[in-house]
Amino acid sequence: MKQALFLPLVIFFSPSLLAQVNLNQGLLAYYPYSGNANEASGNNNNAVFNNATLAADRFDNANSAYSFNGIDNYIRIPNSASLNSTNQISLCVWVKVAGFYQGKCHGNNILTKGDADYLTGNYHLRFDDVNAYGGCLSCSLQSDFSIQQNPCDPLSISFLASSPSYNSVEWDFGDGNMITGPLGPTHIYNSYGNYTVRMVLTHDANCNDTVTKTISVNIQNDNQLILTQDTTICFGATKKIQTKPALSFCWSPTSYLDDPNSPNPITSTPQNITYYYTAAAVGSNLITNGDFSTGNAGFTSGYHYANPNVTEGEYFVGTSPQAWNSALSNCGDHTSGTGKMMLVNGSPVPDVTVVDRNGGDHTQYQLCVFNLDTGSLAPQSRTASIFN
Repeated sequence: MKQALFLPLVIFFSPSLLAQVNLNQGLLAYYPYSGNANEASGNNNNAVFNNATLAADRFDNANSAYSFNGIDNYIRIPNSASLNSTNQISLCVWVKVAGFYQGKCHGNNILTKGDADYLTGNYHLRFDDVNAYGGCLSCSLQSDFSIQQNPCDPLSISFLASSPSYNSVEWDFGDGNMITGPLGPTHIYNSYGNYTVRMVLTHDANCNDTVTKTISVNIQNDNQLILTQDTTICFGATKKIQTKPALSFCWSPTSYLDDPNSPNPITSTPQNITYYYTAAAVGSNLITNGDFSTGNAGFTSGYHYANPNVTEGEYFVGTSPQAWNSALSNCGDHTSGTGKMMLVNGSPVPDVTVVDRNGGDHTQYQLCVFNLDTGSLAPQSRTASIFN
């Protein structure tokens, strides 16, 4: 927070640098603050808004300065031709500083014309230190975190923050518990349900990334995970239990299983027993038209859709690369050999998005991309990114 006391302000235009200056020559605005914020140069640059408080000036003259609280106090002067000098301009002001704002982008502005002083016609008067504007730019680091549910203990959730660099990380697990420190903590919830989790990554003194997600801590009963039906086996016999493919799994109990770490173990139980199989299984495809079978639909691209291909930076959805561009190979897609695929002639401009699709928010993805170079057209550098 910055709190300041403003004393009389003078603005004048100086067409040239002189050894002696006549303050009345080229005077654009003069604010003596004699009980009000009226302008006294005759150019009528009077304030149209003022919520600052009158105070004593540096000579203890009452109501001859303005005090600003450093939060929301300001005096606004409307734009006018007299304040739009394209030549040199001089600013003079007496200020008594009561505090310094040291947050992100902590330039302490005294007088501002326009929102950005780098634009033509704008100018600022400020005081700051050498590091004031080192952190002005917003965090370009797109931090995120993923979760992993423990199939052997479904109330146990492992978190993992993804960030190339950081100074500290804070976690709020949404159930009243918070910790500071690790990038990959594990938290055990007391009950199933939805929880709003917040992660705050501090990269430096001026840059924080906050990521908030609602996660579901739950299990879903699915009788289709175990393919083997309830069965009877003779004493001394064995039975192999077949299951659907899973990303991770856990058997309970593990009694009489030859390999509890196998998704398809063999049981030699001598008694009645019920096995429970908890698994993280692959769900349905969240990508619409992921195989391009419905053509140019379900996605956007920074490339230009064109047929035939005549230049770089174009794409098409079809069955024959050579029909799209005679210089390409005559090959088919990776499944049937006759299906549709996305044909791309690389852009000469870097970082142009080839495919942009929407999936499910806050979802763990498993990506599978089939890529084939069909000719010596513009080379490409390919990167896959997921943003929630």
